[in-house]
Amino acid sequence: MDIGKYQLSQHAIQRALDMGVDGYMIRQALLHPENVRPQYNYQGRDCFDWGVISCVVDRASNVVVTVLWRTAELWEQDISNAGEYAGRKLRR
Repeated sequence: MDIGKYQLSQHAIQRALDMGVDGYMIRQALLHPENVRPQYNYQGRDCFDWGVISCVVDRASNVVVTVLWRTAELWEQDISNAGEYAGRKLRR
């Protein structure tokens, strides 16, 4: 899959697999994002939003460090379907 100047970290690959996100969605987010914004809790990283996902990219290295659901509602839906993620249960 050609994703231009970007590389995927092992963590990003694992997250995409866990989430059922395919390569097409990642490619679109990186090469044709609907929105690019700074990641609020990590300096030097940007979120590339497309569809239901965000790819978090380290600006210095162009490495995709993780893949996230774009909204809190999608996070909640995913966790409620599975019951938990990485040992963290959904809290309301």
